Amino acid sequence: MEGGKGRPLVLLPGWPETWWEYHKIMPTLAKQFHVISVDMRGMGLSSKPEDGYDTKTMAKDIYALVRHLGYDKVDVAGHDTGATVAFAYAAMYPQATRKLAIMDVPHPDETWMQTPMLPAAGKFGTKIDDQHPGYV
Repeated sequence: MEGGKGRPLVLLPGWPETWWEYHKIMPTLAKQFHVISVDMRGMGLSSKPEDGYDTKTMAKDIYALVRHLGYDKVDVAGHDTGATVAFAYAAMYPQATRKLAIMDVPHPDETWMQTPMLPAAGKFGTKIDDQHPGYV
């Protein structure tokens, strides 16, 4: 979901939320920013590949989106697990990051770059959906 005019601001939600997490503040932010609120890999309406749920891969996804939208540099804000991806984005692409805001997370360090976003295969069943058969 996107809207507004001004500097691009990418909003990354926490787990298990979607872009909707920001729906109440997006109109206010859109007065000053071009707001881009995304469903990260595996969340909401985004694709759900078998792997790639580590912060580095998800940061690469966001970078690809930013470039696809035609931006060289964006502000990035993330909440919870979205904050870990935002941190990885800023660490991996400092030239593409204007400002970074992370919310509701412990102090970041280099281990965030290796943090998986989903449990390891076999921890909760052979597939994530095994725990929630009606969930796609």
